[in-house]
Amino acid sequence: MSDDERRFRFDQLDQTGIMLGLGPLQLVLLGVGLVGAALAVSAGSPGPVAMIPLGLGAAVAFGRVHGRPATEWLPVIIGWSVAGRTRGRRWIAPIPRTTATGETASIPWPTPLNGLTIVEAPSPWHRMAKLGLVHDKTDETLTVLVPVRGQDFALLERRDQEDLLGRWGEVLAAFTRERGLVVRLSWSEFAAPVGLGEHQRWLDDLTDHDSDADAVPMDPTRAAALISYEQLLAGAGSMTAEHQVIVAITIGRSRLRSTRRSRQNAGDAFADASIGATETLLRGLRNAGLEPGTPMTAVEIAGVLRGRSDGDQVRRRIGGTDAAALDAGQAGPLATYTEWTHHRVDGSLHRTYWIAEWPRLPVPADWMEPLLAFTGRARRAITVIYEPVAPSSSQRRIDSESIKLESDAMAKEDKGRRVTAQHRRHQVAVAEREEELVAGFVEFDFTGLITVSAATEDELWEGCDHIDQLAREHGLELRALDGRHDVAWATALPFGLGLGRTSIR
Repeated sequence: MSDDERRFRFDQLDQTGIMLGLGPLQLVLLGVGLVGAALAVSAGSPGPVAMIPLGLGAAVAFGRVHGRPATEWLPVIIGWSVAGRTRGRRWIAPIPRTTATGETASIPWPTPLNGLTIVEAPSPWHRMAKLGLVHDKTDETLTVLVPVRGQDFALLERRDQEDLLGRWGEVLAAFTRERGLVVRLSWSEFAAPVGLGEHQRWLDDLTDHDSDADAVPMDPTRAAALISYEQLLAGAGSMTAEHQVIVAITIGRSRLRSTRRSRQNAGDAFADASIGATETLLRGLRNAGLEPGTPMTAVEIAGVLRGRSDGDQVRRRIGGTDAAALDAGQAGPLATYTEWTHHRVDGSLHRTYWIAEWPRLPVPADWMEPLLAFTGRARRAITVIYEPVAPSSSQRRIDSESIKLESDAMAKEDKGRRVTAQHRRHQVAVAEREEELVAGFVEFDFTGLITVSAATEDELWEGCDHIDQLAREHGLELRALDGRHDVAWATALPFGLGLGRTSIR
């Protein structure tokens, strides 16, 4: 490693708690246990019996299940039970009806995608089609999807890689300001094995022709060549994968200025604001050395949904089916079923992981390349969601976290407890964030999700083991979102869903 090689560092999640290292749920459980014990004593219960509530509260507060704190499992189990009664485990689309004009009504989307629809608006980038937007009626947002191609990043010189990463940071920084329209940005990289179908069909046609009863007997040398070629295809087919990268930009209606909404139709102003933000994004992507494509139409967005929902049933070309045969209103899944360990959408199984911990050690610019270079039988999507933080909010957060960490350290010292290295590291990280904010840098909340999809459970678990091993080799800790795979799958789609809406946080 050269002396001037730049390294990139990720801050870790603050897990120091809010009082003496205890989190809010731990404090609640201990408080409930104390109250229960006090009530039992006042009711005349024997001492050992009165201590049972406190013991149970402490067991849940400090216990661990499968290597994770029990306090992390408790909300998941409660959410899983509640979800079974509210959104249910199984969803089946109603049979589409034909209207009086002969058109087929749109198929509603499954429960995790409630409130989402694909709408259209006049496009400055298309001549014969309109711009497609994903409208979230729940959060009142519009999302534009932009396909993006990049350079051969792994083949570039290290300084060129670092320069490109710096330019990508400038793209994100352009959308961080007070009361900005953009509420969310994301990139989603989807990889799927495509095989060598065209080659195999050509070989099959050739073999069928040679095996015809009226044909001349096949020459032995020709037969050996066909067998050798078929073996070559069988070995190489599993290693061929196609990749698609989509950058999504989401704006919120609440961020529109009242003057703009009063001058014209609110819907037109909303769409115009999305187009303006997308133009800014396209300019930034080009300046960053990337090659953005034309923002997607409604049919192309529908193809993305089909490809991510049940890729084995659509064409091998990533992004969907034949555009002429796909209607945006018919793109939704027909049936879903949620289990604890995965989510089934039509004929495909999906298991989603949250990147719970990023590399602790500083990493080079291309550290994530092996994870992105996917070669396996399962399909895989990596999605990173960014939510801009206004500078004033960043300063308030820094002040609050700094005061909390300092007071917690003082309280531990007063009680004779040791201040851990993790605690000191968080203090250093907060101080560095404040220096960067003063220097003009901006802050983003970000979260990474990885979804593995396959047609069978065996292929799914094989793909999951492969991804988990790669992640561990490169400093990532993946945490399966068991009990929430339906909403996790929906959040990993490049449709602009926020983490608060889907309750992953």
